[in-house]
Amino acid sequence: MLTIVIIIWHRHYLLLAILRLVVIMVSRSAGCADVMRFVLRQSPNNTYYEETLDSDLLESFLNLTDIPINGNDINLYEILNSCLKECDKILEDISTYNTGASHLVKKGITCVDDDVIQNEVLSEISTYIERIKKYYDISLQLNTILSSLLWELCSGPLPPNDQLKKLAALSYQFIKILCFALRFDAVKLATPSIQNDLSLYRRIISRSPFSDTKLILNLETANNVCLFLAVSSPMFTSIVSGTLAFVSSHNDLPLDNTTSTLSSIVHICHGILLYLTEENKPNLEQINFYAIALVASLLLYDHIHENGAFTKTSQINIKSILELLHSNLLQDDKKTFLLNTIRYNSKHLKDDKTPKSIRLLIS
Repeated sequence: MLTIVIIIWHRHYLLLAILRLVVIMVSRSAGCADVMRFVLRQSPNNTYYEETLDSDLLESFLNLTDIPINGNDINLYEILNSCLKECDKILEDISTYNTGASHLVKKGITCVDDDVIQNEVLSEISTYIERIKKYYDISLQLNTILSSLLWELCSGPLPPNDQLKKLAALSYQFIKILCFALRFDAVKLATPSIQNDLSLYRRIISRSPFSDTKLILNLETANNVCLFLAVSSPMFTSIVSGTLAFVSSHNDLPLDNTTSTLSSIVHICHGILLYLTEENKPNLEQINFYAIALVASLLLYDHIHENGAFTKTSQINIKSILELLHSNLLQDDKKTFLLNTIRYNSKHLKDDKTPKSIRLLIS
């Protein structure tokens, strides 16, 4: 028989913890390590956002240069660091894509039966397809590495805030990934030439004279890239898919571990923004970064938690967050961008359980 001694100061929470412990052990056949990991990470009554964020926790995310990286995490940190450097290059590249190969699209469409011209167009447009391929490749790379990163952040054994503080460097890298996703999607949405160029490329290579040509993307991969770009927020959608894949592939890890970690990241980003506004000379770059991080982590939580982020029982103080986004903290264009991002990328905002007051704050 497995005997577990747990010291918990709240009597009612003790009963709740024991009941949930039994459910996990019976339904999941969880081992001792899994059960202890679950119990140690819980907060009384799930009132995560009511916890006080100490200044040391906030400072750990604002002064990352002073934080040593755990020896066991160095390899993962270096992989993520390399990936994030590529993300910076991708963001810079897509920001300069502009009209892309639009000058070739008309030529390719009007001369569809001229193989010579089609070959010329294919050769010229391939430069742009190489760029688009890099956008797709980075989404696959992030999706792959996400599982290892989420395991470190979500598997405990410390409570969420303590775990994130202990792994502040990795936590910050996760936040940077979320920010990159929203920034990429914003630029992609304003650059329709990306999909137009890919559509022309697919149309040309689908014709038999070009099927055996050495291509940047074969037709199957081009179709996959097209599906990737078809959604309004491809990079964020990829992050959501990667997170859901992590959850489904770790059945022994309670979903609450992941959602409580995400809600803690939301809480930390919110706390940092409030913390920064109290400074005499607020750092606008940090404010903009953590505002995007706040919205990105909020949306990810909304997609992963079964009830979302907008209900009255949510672990997130959504009203306080929306009021902050409506305040004078941000410039009007950034404020509009973030509120629209929530409006069009949330999963549960329009649910019946969402209070009318919350909907009005986003409308």
